[in-house]
Amino acid sequence: DLDNPAGTGERVISAPLLYANILIFSSIVPASEDTVNSCSAGGSGYVNALDAFSGTSLSVPFFDLEDPMIGDVPVGSLPIGTGMPTAPIIIGDQLVVGDSSGGTPTSTDVSAPGGSSKKRVSWRELRKQ
Repeated sequence: DLDNPAGTGERVISAPLLYANILIFSSIVPASEDTVNSCSAGGSGYVNALDAFSGTSLSVPFFDLEDPMIGDVPVGSLPIGTGMPTAPIIIGDQLVVGDSSGGTPTSTDVSAPGGSSKKRVSWRELRKQ
């Protein structure tokens, strides 16, 4: 529920990532004492995945978890456990996200929609000038 941005409510402050038909984004929950300074490192957060076209839960699990379902619905929000998460990125079949604590980024296995994601997405030539 993102309806309380003036208090300690959950908020989205970075651009989402579109991965096939999945919208992936981080949400943060500042610690209650940090409501005045939203740039403070205290707080927690989640990495979220939902259907980009309907805004609803995904029809199949995206996060590779021991228990990827809550009833008949795939888990769509994953707590990162330390600090507030940065914008997520996908590398191969790994979702990688940093956090405000400055520690080692967290990585989580994800299921690529429609099979393996081990494909070249783009090519860029780097040359020394």
